[in-house]
Amino acid sequence: MLGDAAAVGGRVRRGRNLITDWTWNNMLSFDKSFGKHRLGAMVSSEAYDYKEERLSAETTGFPAPGLYEVSPGSTKETATSSTLPRRIESYFSRLSYNYDSKYFVEGLNLALIQKT
Repeated sequence: MLGDAAAVGGRVRRGRNLITDWTWNNMLSFDKSFGKHRLGAMVSSEAYDYKEERLSAETTGFPAPGLYEVSPGSTKETATSSTLPRRIESYFSRLSYNYDSKYFVEGLNLALIQKT
């Protein structure tokens, strides 16, 4: 064997990072006029999910040259893993009213929920 790992019978490092994410949106709106009155409403929700998974392993001490997987190594040097999840939910609503296109009233509501 040659190189910096010759003294330990060879070294193999393997790692993998996996990232998954998705977003889901829903929206519903309503608009109605009757006479001089006009009423409008809208509700919306969104969900977002993100997950990052990491895995890393390293072994030394291989019985023969040319082995490229972690499992044949006789000495585990490192083995680490981590998961980073993020989730957010949000909700939004709006209600509006006007009379004769002269008098207007509007109300908004927003909620944001972060989950880990």
